[in-house]
Amino acid sequence: MVGGLIAALSSSKLLEFLFRRKTDQRKETASAVSQELANLTVALEAMRKVYSQEMDKSNERQALIDKLYKENKSKDRTVLKLTTRNAKKDLEIERLRFMKCEIRKCPGRQPPNKEY
Repeated sequence: MVGGLIAALSSSKLLEFLFRRKTDQRKETASAVSQELANLTVALEAMRKVYSQEMDKSNERQALIDKLYKENKSKDRTVLKLTTRNAKKDLEIERLRFMKCEIRKCPGRQPPNKEY
């Protein structure tokens, strides 16, 4: 009788184990998948943070580059204006050298001039 009771209890445990085994496996699998997703979510958030920081740095660098190009373009315009003005002054100096009278107030002016 004791043997029959032990056999009945063990068979009920065995049956319970056989029927719940798949359920327990699904629970373990679901728990493992859930934990893996949680880990991936944490890693993804860390990557997003790093990406965001890198994009901010990139935007700052791009803004600095744009500013430097703008300053360079402004300086190029200034150089062009000064070069143009300098060239005009050089032409005026050459014109005045050509018009310079070597012999003053004489009819045979060298070089000839409309003024006399």
